[in-house]
Amino acid sequence: LCYLAVLAAPFFLAYASYGFWKKEGTYYEQPIINYQHKIAMIVQCSSGALVFSSIPEYNLMAGFSNVRIPQVQSFLDDPNLDGRPD
Repeated sequence: LCYLAVLAAPFFLAYASYGFWKKEGTYYEQPIINYQHKIAMIVQCSSGALVFSSIPEYNLMAGFSNVRIPQVQSFLDDPNLDGRPD
């Protein structure tokens, strides 16, 4: 009886667990994003490149004649309400 249990147990476990290893599977991840409210834009036009950045050092590097100041709004959005911004 003990030998029968030793031989039958692995076959039962393999059948009950749908095989010894998973052949394929799918999982989804959502990264944790820390939005820093920083922006850098370069717009190429006929008169040259126009630059804007929320980083003052980048604006200085671009030169004052090329820097434009647009009105920009940003917000964090979480449409599925899982506590992680999308």
